[in-house]
Amino acid sequence: MSSVRLRFSPALQFFFFSLFAVVLPAEGQGKLERVAVNLHNNWYVQSSATVTDTGATISTPGYAHSGWLQTNIPATPLGAEFDNHLVPSPYLNENAAQISGTCYDVTTNYANVAWCAGSPYGPAPWWFLNQFTIPSTLAGQRIYIHFDGINYRANLWVNGTQIASNTQMVGTYARYEYDITSVAVVGGNNAVALQITGPNGGNQELAITYVDWQLMAPDRNEGVWRDAWITSSGAVNVRDPQVQTSVSSNLSSAALTVTAELSNPTSASVSGTLSGTITPGNITFSQAVTLPAGASHQLFTFTPAAYPQLNLSNPLLWWPAKLGPQNLYQATVQFSVGATVSDTQSFNFGVRKLDTGLNPADPSGNQWRWFKINNQPFVIKGAGWAYDMLLKYDFDTTQLQEQLQYALDMGLNTMRFEGKMEDQTFYDLADQDGILIMAGWCCCTSWEQWKNWSTESQTVANSSLDTQMRELRNHPSAFLWLNSSDLQPPSANEQQEVNIERADNWPNVVLNMANYGTSTVTGLNGIREGGPYEWEPPNYFYNNTAQGLARGFVDEASVGPMIPPTESMIAGLVEDPINYPEDATWDYHMGGTPFTTLGVFNSAMSSRYGSPTNSADYMRKAMVMDYEGWRVQHEAYEINKTGAANGRTGDAAMGMIDWMFNKGWFSLHWQLFDFFYRPGPAYFATKKADEITHIAWDYGGLTGGPGTVYVTNDDYSTHSGLTATVDVLNFNLSGAYHNTFAVTAGPASSTAVVTLPTIANLSTTYFINLKLTDSSSNVVSRNFYWYSTTPDAVKNACKWYYCGASKSANMTSLATLPMVTVTHTDSVGANAVNTTLTNSSSSLAFLVRARVLDNAANEVLPVWWNDNYVVLLPGESRTLTASYFNNVAPPSGATVHLDGFNVNPN
Repeated sequence: MSSVRLRFSPALQFFFFSLFAVVLPAEGQGKLERVAVNLHNNWYVQSSATVTDTGATISTPGYAHSGWLQTNIPATPLGAEFDNHLVPSPYLNENAAQISGTCYDVTTNYANVAWCAGSPYGPAPWWFLNQFTIPSTLAGQRIYIHFDGINYRANLWVNGTQIASNTQMVGTYARYEYDITSVAVVGGNNAVALQITGPNGGNQELAITYVDWQLMAPDRNEGVWRDAWITSSGAVNVRDPQVQTSVSSNLSSAALTVTAELSNPTSASVSGTLSGTITPGNITFSQAVTLPAGASHQLFTFTPAAYPQLNLSNPLLWWPAKLGPQNLYQATVQFSVGATVSDTQSFNFGVRKLDTGLNPADPSGNQWRWFKINNQPFVIKGAGWAYDMLLKYDFDTTQLQEQLQYALDMGLNTMRFEGKMEDQTFYDLADQDGILIMAGWCCCTSWEQWKNWSTESQTVANSSLDTQMRELRNHPSAFLWLNSSDLQPPSANEQQEVNIERADNWPNVVLNMANYGTSTVTGLNGIREGGPYEWEPPNYFYNNTAQGLARGFVDEASVGPMIPPTESMIAGLVEDPINYPEDATWDYHMGGTPFTTLGVFNSAMSSRYGSPTNSADYMRKAMVMDYEGWRVQHEAYEINKTGAANGRTGDAAMGMIDWMFNKGWFSLHWQLFDFFYRPGPAYFATKKADEITHIAWDYGGLTGGPGTVYVTNDDYSTHSGLTATVDVLNFNLSGAYHNTFAVTAGPASSTAVVTLPTIANLSTTYFINLKLTDSSSNVVSRNFYWYSTTPDAVKNACKWYYCGASKSANMTSLATLPMVTVTHTDSVGANAVNTTLTNSSSSLAFLVRARVLDNAANEVLPVWWNDNYVVLLPGESRTLTASYFNNVAPPSGATVHLDGFNVNPN
């Protein structure tokens, strides 16, 4: 019985509206303010086509909302219908097509077109209502309401009074804060109502888009899509504190500059003390302040020159994952009048030194950008982040933690947000985990249609950018912002962006776009897109100098499809057994044009491994394709990271962003693990390739031939006393080459171990078995390759998204491997399951997969294996370990089950 993971059982415009609320700019540190009332839960949702009452009536405390749909944030119409079991799961099968308002499929970028005719979700607005109490302990305080995100424009009422209009409260990525002191009922019942109109699908509204990644929900995620809350303060409030850090060249000291904005919305001046504390170190600082009546967002600064205590000796540095500790400091900034605290904010920040520059020109004349953290080079190993189709997991802290733990387990250190920025919860987790954040706006929609922007569009763009700068700037994980994705912004637009970034003291790198190019405002970016986005033969990453060669920093690329394991296919397609040849439901869960089918992938499979005979044969060959493809793209960037491997000046590989990391619905495309959190071959291939110290083979390298074995090292230590064992095996496993080599892996290095000799009479399909051991004979890294004496030849003429092979490697003999039984001895401990696999046969056990099932034969997910999809030679044993989130106990009745390419299930 298969199982499914249970998911879901700068200053900007200021407005003065009416007599009741000062509309503040889209600013703030999120929930770092003292939250008095959390408005995350108990939202009621209904269409304005159904409700004829006015906003004044609906927002009256005690309004009867019978028949409305109850939900929590993210509060969207379809999300509420899903929560209330009124629609089938849009994540699975072709269910989304059955939901009213869905007149499109994944091939349509629904963000760019009009609402479907008769859609219940638009263009008519929807109502969102929350009824809440404000505790009497807040009597005498000023009361503010905050919205971290609405999509797309809203009329806002509180307690029967309109607070903002939909020309003021507009923009998906802006934040909103309103002073509701004059209408708030302290110690009693309150209500907030928003009449929200979703994005119109034109080219002027800057909202959420999924491009060709995944299907957009038919409601376009309209609603209260980010958190909302109530805060309070005395006469003066504190907003947007920041700690800017400047680290000395030798890392021995750091100078801190602390800023904060104060507002006094009262009719009298207020005198008091602005003070702060930084720990560890118990550093304190303060200054006397007098704020005139009506002062708004007045900036105050503590410099290290005026406050010498802000100069740190031997600062605790923050490092990316696996390269050092993720040290964090905490700052508290508060304003007090006498002994009474008016307002306070606390937040974490990190101290680290970030440097960047351009390498010498490569043979093509391109200059590639390098990065250093704390004076050390590092390879960017990242992936592209996707929102949940209904935004559900984006507000589930546990699921965010699980996904980031998956990233760490695979050896990733970076997440790219192409217009998919998250909130403080995510950023705090990224800080703690050492996951770097590369963020910026999205391609292929109104975000890049500058010539069509209205005055409102530009205002929304500015407020959105200001919000993101303030959200991210204190986080050491944030290291790079892109002002655009695929296209170069007009200089006038980009200059406005740069002005905001400077005004907001953005401390990190800013580049014009993700595509290679030069801006008159920000200069040469030195990074590139260009794929691939489809399956490629492995030597594409080593010898295709036109497109594929691992060089520089590619910020989105992948080998296209990632076919989930059979259990996930059954659950996601809702087919048992899965249909083969693949049917329309498979294609429904692919990507947008030209990624609408598995044609490229399947053609390569048939050419290289033989045409599948049935669904089981297809799935096992897809497993091989996925492991091979996802491993090589990471290894190539590791091998080429010093530039010595390919011998091309200026061509050192700085890193890559896998396209993509996750998917917000069931998908067969662009992902490292599937919708159910079931790790498959792409996951473990990436984990293998991204080992800190790793042994790898380059498929013939730049010039072809037998290829070279390398040992790569990512950390900043020298690893001496290593031994590399290299075996080349014929298909019948007879030895064709064997040697051992002493290896010293230097800091952040790629070391050539041996260029393999040409081997006469090598079988058409052959194997390379690599092992790296330390001085105590402990295995540091192992790797196993299969390839052909008739290697792939990459096409010379490439499309923008892939090249493909003009001649395919012949590995059809793999299909003739005899079925074998791998025995296993299991032990279930308090926090892990261990299983020792043994191949007692005389044949190869190829890509052996282990799973842990509970006493109901369900696989409990997510799960963390130390390795999986392993290869066992005759007589070889290997111990695998499975553990669970937060080291919880294994499932009740845990048993280990094996299968594989040629492994009898047992």
